[in-house]
Amino acid sequence: MTEFTIIGGNVAGLSAAFHLHELGHEVHVYERDIWNKPCGGGFTIDFHQYLQEKWHVYLEEAHQGRDVIVGLPSGKHVRLKSPFVVTTRKELQKKLIQKAKELGIEITLTGKRLSFKEVIELCTPQTIIATGYSKITFQALNQKWNPRDVAHIVRFDGIVSNAKYPDDHIVIIDSKVLGYGWFFVGDGRHVNVGIGGETKSLPRGFSWKQYFSEFLGMLESKYEVYIHDDLEIKGWKLPLPYDKWKYSISNVQNGIEFIGVGDALGLAHPLLGAGIEPAWLSGKCLAIAVDTKGQIDVNKYQKILRKNIEVTSCRKIDIILAKLLRKPIPKKNALTYYTLKFLKEKMLTEMLKKPWYMLHET
Repeated sequence: MTEFTIIGGNVAGLSAAFHLHELGHEVHVYERDIWNKPCGGGFTIDFHQYLQEKWHVYLEEAHQGRDVIVGLPSGKHVRLKSPFVVTTRKELQKKLIQKAKELGIEITLTGKRLSFKEVIELCTPQTIIATGYSKITFQALNQKWNPRDVAHIVRFDGIVSNAKYPDDHIVIIDSKVLGYGWFFVGDGRHVNVGIGGETKSLPRGFSWKQYFSEFLGMLESKYEVYIHDDLEIKGWKLPLPYDKWKYSISNVQNGIEFIGVGDALGLAHPLLGAGIEPAWLSGKCLAIAVDTKGQIDVNKYQKILRKNIEVTSCRKIDIILAKLLRKPIPKKNALTYYTLKFLKEKMLTEMLKKPWYMLHET
């Protein structure tokens, strides 16, 4: 049995904790707090069922919606049966932490952001970094992201009283921000609405707050989503590199080997920014790479992780489409629309054929 420290108790860190504990190792997770991470909160129905059947994690707030509408600011869109559910990131984290404690995994909620000096004092010889786009990630993994590999996200998540909308999830691709916006419906009056894109390419003086307001106006005029409350928005940054392997997967400092999982490695889908299932997969891959001496074989971990990410959430077609979306090419919105129109069923079938959270190659 080996002792492992995990810094960061959201999806990636908790996945690593679950899978390492399942192998009989002792795990201690440190997390600031249970909080509502400023992201979309969507994942596939299959992953939802897996959490229930495999780990007995039940998400009462998860909502499937009727359809997913993928469209453009002009109102042109394609419609497909919703392949995913949406919950709050707070509920997901809360239920995973609750289950981790039931399994006997030690969880410490620090109530504050730890300094790197404080992290060093907590570390075991191999320490797992699950802190996403953060100062700890930069320091522990010596991670220096290219600005063009980082997306800026602004979103609101909560209850709206003065609103009217259909029971459909909506995703709007917009070349103006080289990204997309979304409107995810929840139970009751709960909604999750946000926008994200490549900050580096935006014009001088661009305001995400103003664009968020414009996005709500576009949803009303083109997609029958009426929200008249003053929504309190929050910002977030997310690394979305095409080439995920040019960045550090591990780093040795002060005799400690730091090993990344999830967003700390930029594993989210390069086009959609969806990161929950790739984060879970990374924790599984890390646990499989533990050798007979109880040490994480980092080379094996990277090999397994790369094979799986490249056949699930980062296929060649995903990279090509992500590159096209981020380039300032003429008639991009129209090109995007017709690509979605003709490939929507194939893209959905391929995604469901090899679920992002499951191990497919070793």
